[in-house]
Amino acid sequence: MDVLLYIGVGIGSYLIGSVSPALIISNAVARKDIRNYGSGNAGTTNMVRTFGWQMGMGTFLLDIAKGVLCVLAGRYLAGSPGLLIAGICVVVGHNWPVYYGFKGGKGIATTMGVLFIITPAVTGITLAAAVVIILVTRYVSVASIVGTISIAVVSCFLEQDIYIKIATVVLAALAVFGHRANIKRLIHGEENKLSFGSKKEK
Repeated sequence: MDVLLYIGVGIGSYLIGSVSPALIISNAVARKDIRNYGSGNAGTTNMVRTFGWQMGMGTFLLDIAKGVLCVLAGRYLAGSPGLLIAGICVVVGHNWPVYYGFKGGKGIATTMGVLFIITPAVTGITLAAAVVIILVTRYVSVASIVGTISIAVVSCFLEQDIYIKIATVVLAALAVFGHRANIKRLIHGEENKLSFGSKKEK
């Protein structure tokens, strides 16, 4: 039955999303739990700030791969509904991983992987703009929030597939929710900027 297939896609994507490259790499290479350092977030930005660009980019690429893998599998197995379910569930798994006490990252890299598959042109253009935002402001959180919201808005106007529209809106909402603490710090002028020259944030 389709319902059972959708449930299977959702559970499988959630479990794959729950695998945390940040935690695996930080424990295997540095013998440390990334959640005990910096912002406490198991994601790319905190890995870069704490352990440097090499480990951070490894985390980034593997997180993207999770999103790509799950969406491709979801679409292959269950069409557009499977794409929607897989895309959302893999990010939920990343943010609230069952293997790590439901304490994960903010899901931006995994969201990028999902969006590159479901709306590649819009995502590519938005990513380029996000890089500019990071280079100019050094605020990764601003680029992440603006980028995901922009993709959702543009997709709602340009995309014909309702499942893609829903997916982009839900993913943008998850991104904003995941960055709620960053938003508060931005409002109060306390948000950390990304350093390009050293491991630690100055």
